[in-house]
Amino acid sequence: MNDDETEVFRRLHDLAAAELDGSATLDEKAELKALLRDDPASRQLYVEYIQDTAGLRWSFAHTTIPINDVQLAVDHVTTEAFAGEFAGERPPSRVRLRWAAYLALAASALIGAGVYLRDAAPPPQSVAVLTRAIDAVWEEGELRELDRLHVGQALELKSGQVEMIFDTGVEVVLQGRTHFEIRSTDSAFSNRGTISARVGSDGKGFTIDTPNARVIDLGTEFGVAINEAGETEVAVFDGKVDLAVGAAPSDQAARQELVQGEAIRVGVDGQVDRVTAIASDRFPVSASLRPGVGPLLPIIRDVSDNIRVGDSNKFYRIVRSGLHEDSPAFVDRKHQWNSTDKQGLPLDLEGAEYVMPFNDDKFHDGLKVSVDVAQPATLYVFYSDSMKPPKWLQEEFVDTGFDVGLDESQSVYHKNFKLGVGPGENVDTIFSVWKREIRTPQVVELGAVESHRSGFGYNMYGIATAPLEPAKNAGRNLQ
Repeated sequence: MNDDETEVFRRLHDLAAAELDGSATLDEKAELKALLRDDPASRQLYVEYIQDTAGLRWSFAHTTIPINDVQLAVDHVTTEAFAGEFAGERPPSRVRLRWAAYLALAASALIGAGVYLRDAAPPPQSVAVLTRAIDAVWEEGELRELDRLHVGQALELKSGQVEMIFDTGVEVVLQGRTHFEIRSTDSAFSNRGTISARVGSDGKGFTIDTPNARVIDLGTEFGVAINEAGETEVAVFDGKVDLAVGAAPSDQAARQELVQGEAIRVGVDGQVDRVTAIASDRFPVSASLRPGVGPLLPIIRDVSDNIRVGDSNKFYRIVRSGLHEDSPAFVDRKHQWNSTDKQGLPLDLEGAEYVMPFNDDKFHDGLKVSVDVAQPATLYVFYSDSMKPPKWLQEEFVDTGFDVGLDESQSVYHKNFKLGVGPGENVDTIFSVWKREIRTPQVVELGAVESHRSGFGYNMYGIATAPLEPAKNAGRNLQ
């Protein structure tokens, strides 16, 4: 850690401490918010700091620690070494209280209270922290931001959204009427509600049980929803999971693997069916990652096709108001949509609702994709310039003359490809933007792609929609 990083971490500590003790000014609150928004390392440090602080408060909220015992504990962990860390003499990777000090303080607290360690009932194991609550209403009791969560604790959310981070780094978001019981450091149970989880390498193996399914993470981002009828819906947005189905599935139950872009519904009888389409607002998203406010009414109601009955579990992802620079393009690839130059996307497309199809659908000659448009809108199709426009596209759509770019990710076919960031960066394939005006709600059928002219740039087309009224701001329009 260099001197600049040490100074940032020292400032973060001061701001967090002021926030916790209620002395932070408005300027300090704004500075802390900006630091957490702009610096990933500071966000991680802040989470660890809050976890430790909340854990201490939870553990010793009702314990009186004699001053002399506290001084003795601090002496045993060397005040000089502790102070040296914050002075930057030996800057640590994480600025946090030493666990030796925690243990010493805990022991002194128990001795000061006249309790022998061998006779004390161990407290519940604390494994996570509640990091954010948005309009949260609880069925019973009340939890607040920064509360520590422990094994055996059941969260009964009535409405709103709450977010938590397990000590393993697993991020979990609950939304609406949801039951969530923490069963261990890396597992939970739910019999109703909507849950999203983001799991890094340290949290691999995180498990969510439902009455008829067990979802075992393999390093991924996924969603689980259990409806009032008892059906379980599982969708994988990144990575993969193992899924066991049946009544109260065990570790020994047969599993099937779901990968990025796949979703299934498990019936109360254990019957498994494909989920055809999932809107981005179906599963909760952390407030820190949530896009801007979308249209008042969804434009695309549903998407379906004619090729996947018993063939695969892939789903179309409908992204509300989500088309921006570097937006993901396909559910089964890491490719991203971009403008072709530094001017950015045309205003009609910026913030448009769009569909993430499967790139592998380019191989299906008889493909038919049905898009259920729920309100008057302009329907756009992005079609690669490396392929001949098919008859259905030329007859039913008009070429706007504008283009968008596809930034393709690394693959077995393109090992040197990498994703860029920002308008016009690392564009590998140019797509022409075609449009069709939809005056009344209807289902629009799109067809297959034509045979490609070369192996490069051979991709499935993109789908987007925007309200029929064009954008009025200054800038480039497709009208």
